Amino acid sequence: MTIELGSTDGKHFMILLRGGCQYHGLYRLDPEQNILHRLMGNGPRIIKDESILRYYKYDSGSKCFAEITTTSHLSTVVDAIMLTPKATRPPIASNFNSRFISNSTSRLQ
Repeated sequence: MTIELGSTDGKHFMILLRGGCQYHGLYRLDPEQNILHRLMGNGPRIIKDESILRYYKYDSGSKCFAEITTTSHLSTVVDAIMLTPKATRPPIASNFNSRFISNSTSRLQ
């Protein structure tokens, strides 16, 4: 993980959490475009505000993430996020290519 952090020019990083506040990925905040870029993990490559369900701040006293209910956008105050259920679903594969390939193959025979 230190290699990924050292090789980026990011100044603020966020953790992607899933149910039960489990680690799912590490992201770099791009404050100019207001998006997150994945550095490592299994989440989406890019995350925008509209995909975020909850925002969290790390409470070092209690050593846990506390939900921030007063914000609805990415900022340097946020330490972790949780995505909407729609954003966590894998993309639906298109049947176009498989239909096209099977139709062209049948014509060749």
